[in-house]
Amino acid sequence: MRKVYFIRHGLRDTTVKDDMLAPLTEQGRRDVEILSEKLLKEEITQIYTSPFLRAKETIMPLARQLNLEMNVIEELKEREVGSWVKDYQEFTKNQWADKAYKLESGESLNDVSKRGIATFNQLQKKSSGDFVISGHGTWLAVLFNHLTNGEFDYEGFREMNFPDVYYGEFTEDDQFISLKKYLT
Repeated sequence: MRKVYFIRHGLRDTTVKDDMLAPLTEQGRRDVEILSEKLLKEEITQIYTSPFLRAKETIMPLARQLNLEMNVIEELKEREVGSWVKDYQEFTKNQWADKAYKLESGESLNDVSKRGIATFNQLQKKSSGDFVISGHGTWLAVLFNHLTNGEFDYEGFREMNFPDVYYGEFTEDDQFISLKKYLT
C-alpha cells in the first residue's frame, strides 16, 4: 500500500490581488511550519506543488527538512474563475450544484476535474513510494469527489481548512482504497 498526502495551502494573504503571486499570511507561515513537523514522520519520497506562490510556500518547510525537490506542476494550479466574483460562496455553491457552470473564460468543476484526474494519474505513474501534492481546495475537492464516487461533496469542500491535509491510500497498482483526513 502507498499513500498520497494532499495538502491544501495555508492561509492566503488576500491583500495581494494577483492570485498566482498571493503569499501566505504570517499565521499561514506559522501553521505550515507546524504541519511540516508533523509530516516528517511519514515516508514521503516526492513532492509536487502548484505553481502558485501560496502552495509553494506551504510545502517549502517540509521539502527543506526532507531535502526533497519541489516539483512544480502547472496542471495543479487553482481553478480559473474567469472574472471577479462578488459572492464567492454563492459562486462556489452554483458550481457544485451544476458542475458545468462557469463564468466567461473560467473553468467549470468538470474542467477542473478532467485536468485534475489526468494530472493525478500521471503523477501516480511516474512516482514511486509515498508522495505529496500541495495545491488548492477546489482542485483537491473535485479529485476527492472523483476518487470517492461522490462521497466527498460540496459539504466536504466547505469543511476544508487552511492548511489542511488528507491522505489517500492506494494499492501498489494505484487502485484507490480510501481517503482520510490527516489528524494533526
